[in-house]
Amino acid sequence: MPIIGTEDTVKNLSREALLACRNERFCAEDIIITAAGRVDHLELQTHLERLFADVPQGTYSKDSVLPSYHKQVTTHERELEQVHLCLGTKALPQGSSKRYAGYVVNTILGGSISSRLFQEVREKRGLAYSVYSYVLSHSDAGTLVVYAGTKHERLLEVIEIILQLLRELKTVPVSGDEMEFAREHLKGNLLLSMESTDNRMTKLAKNEIYFGRQVPLSEITKGLDHTSPKQVMDLCNELFRDEFLTLEILGKLDGRSVTTDIFSLN
Repeated sequence: MPIIGTEDTVKNLSREALLACRNERFCAEDIIITAAGRVDHLELQTHLERLFADVPQGTYSKDSVLPSYHKQVTTHERELEQVHLCLGTKALPQGSSKRYAGYVVNTILGGSISSRLFQEVREKRGLAYSVYSYVLSHSDAGTLVVYAGTKHERLLEVIEIILQLLRELKTVPVSGDEMEFAREHLKGNLLLSMESTDNRMTKLAKNEIYFGRQVPLSEITKGLDHTSPKQVMDLCNELFRDEFLTLEILGKLDGRSVTTDIFSLN
């Protein structure tokens, strides 16, 4: 079933069902409220305690099921100017001890305009205007996704380039210069993000949710500085495997057949 449900399930939602879901899942011990900026902590706490006095006590408990990663290709034929593709693979959860290597991997692969994806697919070959990678990490699992939009006749070529870049990260150690750039890029973005009050507020919440404490910037920069090329390559060999790959394609395929046979990372 689709994550958002079907037309029938949405039509059959009732106010009572929504309220029951809210009361079951939004419990006092699960709610985290953060604030940043010109705020008095004690005054805010007193105000919130009054506002949330009627929230059900306790915590929402349900057996969580870890997501499984399946090798698959899904295509959606549409009359679009470009073909859009997302290639996803397994990544790390938020609290993983290897998370700093994960940050570096994504930055080198497609996290900046100096990344391998951007330079190879866009700058060198002109096959895509938009190409990048990103990581989605949750408390128990994560995924790394590569996105590209290209002409439909260049689809297979772009997919092969992406796979080749993943293979290289598994087999060729990252150079010292590229490691240094990735570290400094991540640290620079982190420091710049702290100029935003909204980002500070979000960081407070995420640290509390995923780590149960506030993680100082010095700890993050130290973790990045201590990440080695070997750790990056070891992590790529752990995550970039055929059995974890999922490819989603949207656009005009003109009869092209794309199957899991195209995967060749192992």
